[in-house]
Amino acid sequence: MDIIDTHLHLFLTEQGLTYPWAVAAGLTKKYRLSDYQTEAKNTGITKMIHMEVDVPEDQILAETRTIHQMTQTPNNHLLGQIAACRPELPQDEFYNSLAVLKNSYRSVKGVRRILHESPDSLSRSHQFIGNIQMLSDFNFSFDLVVLARQLRTVAIPLIYQCPEVRFILDHGGNPLIDSPQSGNFEDWRDNIRIIAELPNVNCKISGLVSNAPLNWRCEDLQPYFDHLVQAFGFDRLVWGSDWPVCTLNGGLTKWVEASRKLASPYSAADQQKLFSTNAANIYKV
Repeated sequence: MDIIDTHLHLFLTEQGLTYPWAVAAGLTKKYRLSDYQTEAKNTGITKMIHMEVDVPEDQILAETRTIHQMTQTPNNHLLGQIAACRPELPQDEFYNSLAVLKNSYRSVKGVRRILHESPDSLSRSHQFIGNIQMLSDFNFSFDLVVLARQLRTVAIPLIYQCPEVRFILDHGGNPLIDSPQSGNFEDWRDNIRIIAELPNVNCKISGLVSNAPLNWRCEDLQPYFDHLVQAFGFDRLVWGSDWPVCTLNGGLTKWVEASRKLASPYSAADQQKLFSTNAANIYKV
């Protein structure tokens, strides 16, 4: 079964872009499209959507422009991109930035602002919320990346106040799989149920291995996978590799193989939705 990867990061250092967070995380190699495709072609991944890589603010447009140019190259299999944004900007500046994306970079299907490394207060301002509400006017989705502890304090309030916006909850809400005994599973499970009740939210099964123990097995991930399926249903789930972050704990091939095994108890039609069909519908590619 072919896969559309909805969460691919490329490090464009040769174009002068920098990634301070990546060095601290241990991602010090070059992570180019050719590097990814060498491994991906053997896993069944056939198409990809690029996810912004949290470059410094003054490099955001350069990243967007470079990825857009790559999508215009024949047979590169990049369907589009999720661009970085700054909803904390004044309304007119944010509106203008969205207009530039819409008019000049048709490869952009949605936007993202990293929130798991930001104060919770960032997303609570009237300015931030009003700017996110504006996304529906441009038919842009918003990828929501938060820590599990922020599901109730950041994700739920923001989603409630933006009912017209199409959200994608990245990384399954970042459950702490490596420490379930502390009660984290129950809190994450309950908050996921609340979020899944909101019809404008989809969920991305990605990044689970970043929160899993070293030498993780499918059995470690299965309860989390199954709960996401139960909460959202297969019509609102997409799959992502989170490459190259996934290379820090298992790697791309292991994560793809695990994902196929996790989904194997479900019907072929449901697996098709998760691995490809929903990506096209949710991201409009």
